[in-house]
Amino acid sequence: MNTKYIAFTLALITTLTTTTIMNSDKANATTNGWSKENGNWYYYINDESKTGWLNDGGYWYYLNPSSGSMQTGWIKDAEKWYYMDDSGIMQTGKINDNGTEYILGTDGAMNEDVQPPNITNRVMGTYQTNTDDQKPTWELRWKKPTDIKTSQSNLKYYVYQSVGSCGKTMEEWESNATLLNEGGTNDIDRYPLKFEVKEDYLYMVIVENEAGLKASYGIELFPKEYIKLYK
Repeated sequence: MNTKYIAFTLALITTLTTTTIMNSDKANATTNGWSKENGNWYYYINDESKTGWLNDGGYWYYLNPSSGSMQTGWIKDAEKWYYMDDSGIMQTGKINDNGTEYILGTDGAMNEDVQPPNITNRVMGTYQTNTDDQKPTWELRWKKPTDIKTSQSNLKYYVYQSVGSCGKTMEEWESNATLLNEGGTNDIDRYPLKFEVKEDYLYMVIVENEAGLKASYGIELFPKEYIKLYK
């Protein structure tokens, strides 16, 4: 038999066998790890898309229980709130979300008992006339703290007044300013100032929750003119 023919035949058999094996490997290949599909990230183990909590490389991720897509931002699981950053990694400790601070445990869960009151809503002031003696007075108004992630129940409000600076911290105001309101209830959203405003007064409204954590509104009143807000 021609040696060239034999060599060609062996080469052809080898090529066909290799191609068959490669095609077989492709057919049997499984998807594992992260996969980005239509802008969303999924995690596969043996072609199966995982759902719920996932620990990958020491980091925790949360995959949508229905679709398996990786979640970012706030998620609620078993009545607890967790925060996942833009990479999907669960956060712990203190975080700042759109100007509001939250404290997350080492397990990532937010504990409502250690959250400062959310006072991102601005304070408003209305200039009015006292109906008793027709003297011009002010009434402080503000929106109560609202946050779907915290109950913010049983809040207390303390209204302080100062002529001139008492400092910038709540502690300085509590020590040096005049307390006008001894801890209003959770339903308070305004405080009338029943006197004629003759000077430039400074005010601070301090909000305290059940855990004793506080936050404050800073307010500056100018007689018959306007209110300047600061925080």
